[in-house]
Amino acid sequence: MMIPDSRYYPELGISHTIFQMCNLYPLSDRYSSEDAVEGTIGKTKIRFAEVTAQNKGKKQKELPGYITIFSGIFFQAEFNKHFTTQVIIKSKGDKNLLRSINH
Repeated sequence: MMIPDSRYYPELGISHTIFQMCNLYPLSDRYSSEDAVEGTIGKTKIRFAEVTAQNKGKKQKELPGYITIFSGIFFQAEFNKHFTTQVIIKSKGDKNLLRSINH
């Protein structure tokens, strides 16, 4: 592992509650997460895992089934700082993120 003293939990993931608390995506109807890694970098506790969040299609033109609203690696960090506002760390190329925040 690249993070000293990290642990890998293949059956565990990020809880749906933690994912929803980030307020970046609408509430998801279907959720799964696995392959969690936990560790500490300096004084910062981190956890990341594979996440898939989906919503049931609501428009009649859409095919029956689910629409993926997020599929990727979700990071959770407990910073050793107190923030007085919401802090968002995003990928440089993620152009749809701000649209998702204002959903």
